Amino acid sequence: MHYSQDYYTQAKNRLEKLHQEIQERKASLSETETAREKEQTEKELERIMDRIHESETNIKRTVNPDKLAAFLHLMGKAIEAAQYCELNIDIKTSDSMYGVLKLQSGYLMLNKESDIHIREILNELVIRAEQYSIAALDGIFEMEYWFDLYEETEKKPSKPSC
Repeated sequence: MHYSQDYYTQAKNRLEKLHQEIQERKASLSETETAREKEQTEKELERIMDRIHESETNIKRTVNPDKLAAFLHLMGKAIEAAQYCELNIDIKTSDSMYGVLKLQSGYLMLNKESDIHIREILNELVIRAEQYSIAALDGIFEMEYWFDLYEETEKKPSKPSC
């Protein structure tokens, strides 16, 4: 049996066609229409930014010690997997309380002969990450894992002073 379907290629072609249609539409607009569309886009962006700012002012983020400890533990495991599989590794934390772990290589193969512990580490990274991506960049694939290191609590309204 054989099954083959190019879902990615089809999606990529649809996006390229859409991009081309947008470019053609932009090229056909007059200066007045272009200015009007730009102004409308800026207003929509401003409304979105206002909503984000409003939600940020009502929420307080603090480092969650359990999440940070779990990330540090996973970091050690990821370093072990990178060494075993000969992967590039880059680990960062940010002021916005995210942990980011990147693994890169041109080739990775895990099979029955591979150390089961390494496969478990790579699976755990996927399962524990808030989000992850796999991308091909100039002949190297990159697996990027994002971890929230914070907890959010609703800010208590400040009491009016008398």
